[in-house]
Amino acid sequence: QVERKFKVTKGNQDINFKRYWEPFPEIESYLNKYIKPSDKILEIGPGSVPFQQATHYIGFDEGESKHYPNFTKCDVSLEKIPFPDNHFDFVYCRHVLEDISNPMGALDEIQRTCKKGYLETPSPLSEIWDFAEAVHGDYKGYSHHRYFLWNDGKLNIMAKYPIVEKITFNKTNVNELLEEPYNWITPFFFDDKINWKLHQHGWNKEFMVNKASTYTNCINQAIAQSIKQSKHFKEVIKNA
Repeated sequence: QVERKFKVTKGNQDINFKRYWEPFPEIESYLNKYIKPSDKILEIGPGSVPFQQATHYIGFDEGESKHYPNFTKCDVSLEKIPFPDNHFDFVYCRHVLEDISNPMGALDEIQRTCKKGYLETPSPLSEIWDFAEAVHGDYKGYSHHRYFLWNDGKLNIMAKYPIVEKITFNKTNVNELLEEPYNWITPFFFDDKINWKLHQHGWNKEFMVNKASTYTNCINQAIAQSIKQSKHFKEVIKNA
């Protein structure tokens, strides 16, 4: 994996840690077993590190069109993917769904236009870590992410509310768990249909009366399920 090493000083203490933001080369190699040379392969949101096997790209940033062939401008959060049903043999969508306002609509469009594919998002564990993105550990996870996503056989989706900043997690345990690169990601494969579930919480009851206890429990369950899935996925990749 491509790792980034960081060190920050808080008081008299130096804190060393690693981040795993880039695609894992061994996962991309593993995906080749699902792809034939003649396949039409869509990447959604290529950014600066594209999927090498992609034949088509879509994204909301028109500037990307200068860098990628067969690029179509499309905001998957708001628009339909401008291709017919089952047009693509495979889709690669990495670190997009957690960013956008309507991942549910995007998932419906992905399964309409793509026969199968690989979806990846940051893990719930990385989303509650103080140093996932912040230089000084002054906020949890990534500042621009809107959702937690995790895999327990289906793709679970839950809003990342601001109150997450007030929830206390075991920092030592989180630091240690994120030494494992695969604990940074939520990997999800689908074939034909995407089984997803949106978790919702009533504002008054959940946040004002119960101090977000159900929400906090759901995050903790998501973390536990995500770690279990990541361990399994790492073994699959290792033994491929």
